[in-house]
Amino acid sequence: IALKGGECAVEVEESIDEAAGIALLGEAGIHIIPNYLTPEECDELIALFVPMPVENAGEWEGRMCIPDWPKHLVDRMTTGRAMLAEELFDKAFVLDHPHLLRWRIGDHKETHRDWGVDNEFPWRSHVGIIYLNDDYEGGYLTIPADDLALRVDRGTLVIFEGGDREHGVTPVTKGDRWTSPCWFAEEGKWATRLERYNPNGAENSGTTYNVN
Repeated sequence: IALKGGECAVEVEESIDEAAGIALLGEAGIHIIPNYLTPEECDELIALFVPMPVENAGEWEGRMCIPDWPKHLVDRMTTGRAMLAEELFDKAFVLDHPHLLRWRIGDHKETHRDWGVDNEFPWRSHVGIIYLNDDYEGGYLTIPADDLALRVDRGTLVIFEGGDREHGVTPVTKGDRWTSPCWFAEEGKWATRLERYNPNGAENSGTTYNVN
């Protein structure tokens, strides 16, 4: 784990207890779960990546994939991380849009909230990101309110309130950065998503899972 920042997170070197840094972030509502996946499982997921067509893809062109999750990983890639989020935040969640994402040299994400620029995703209150590799440079997760820039080891899951908490990603400067993000919707807000994308009353699309 590498942290840069001010009051919330000091620079963490190898000589500093990593558990202390994780505990400090947890108190701030940024939850770090190391070894959520093994290195071999991370490599297996990266190998599944085939870019999918995305309507009006923009910055996501050629970078997104929703694979058929391997049977031995499907729970951890879907409902498993939603259940962890429920334990951490003591809320009932529905899982939204788990996928694979490739970050190439120069790719970045400006500071944003997961609600969307015009509140187009009001159900996305929390986010869970699995980091599938760490052999790249740049690509820090930034959380300005906490004066924080964060990098973690491969296989780590990071969960926080991505709706209310502004965050971004600094440009990747070397190598490819691979992640698997998803969002968690509070049950009371999930109806908004269903009304918009499932007007015929279907409870779930192929990429959403109710964990309750």
